[in-house]
Amino acid sequence: MKTRCYYLQILVFIGCCSILTAGCMKWVDYLKYPGDTDYKPCNIKKITAFNQSVLIDGSIDTAFYTYTFTYSSLGNPVSVITNSPGTGNPNFSFKYDKYNRLREFIRPYGNGGYEQMDRYGYNAKGQAVLDTGYVFGLMSGTEALPSPFVDYKYLEYDAQNRVLHEKDSILNNGHFEFILLYDYAYDANGNLITGAVYDNKMNMYRTNKVWMFILRDYSVNNQITNGQYNEFGLPVHYFGGSIKMFPAATGDIHIDYFCH
Repeated sequence: MKTRCYYLQILVFIGCCSILTAGCMKWVDYLKYPGDTDYKPCNIKKITAFNQSVLIDGSIDTAFYTYTFTYSSLGNPVSVITNSPGTGNPNFSFKYDKYNRLREFIRPYGNGGYEQMDRYGYNAKGQAVLDTGYVFGLMSGTEALPSPFVDYKYLEYDAQNRVLHEKDSILNNGHFEFILLYDYAYDANGNLITGAVYDNKMNMYRTNKVWMFILRDYSVNNQITNGQYNEFGLPVHYFGGSIKMFPAATGDIHIDYFCH
């Protein structure tokens, strides 16, 4: 009788645990899925970068950058606004089609012009296979106008829905100037092979599929060796690195998140 009760208690315990954990993946579980699976519990809220450098005359040059993120009710990125927009460091703006797929990725300066605008074409699988990019064009309100400088990127994917190959053709005055080929490869841990050293925590860019796609980087882990992390396993502070999304942001970097 005691044995039956003991086994019954074990079954009840297992059943309760299954109910409580069903549908709730922890960050360590997400690390097992290196494709384009995004980490739903969090989204990037703000990135702050503080950098000091010594000039030739011995003086200290201080740079301070902030990037503030906004999202739609569906969790799609809508904009990223920086405190110091300029060449190489524009704002971000995102537009979506009726299927909630990324239609346009615009990098406006806030002064009536933009650095680059990408428009995406999709295949039957819902993959963005054509990326039409315009450089240094004009804005009309929130709309980016096509510029004379355009390039076409043709994208191919692997079985895990990661961009694997990219062919970049530049068109100028009706003629292709040159073609660039990019190949992306991942190691056994699901990290992009670049020669970089990775940690064993959740990559901040995996919080949203948009970040992985526009960066062409679906790495499971971060290129960080001295990071501090929150309870969700995401980096909140590191020093001496950079933000791939924002090349101007280097040095002492802090990341805040919307988490639930």
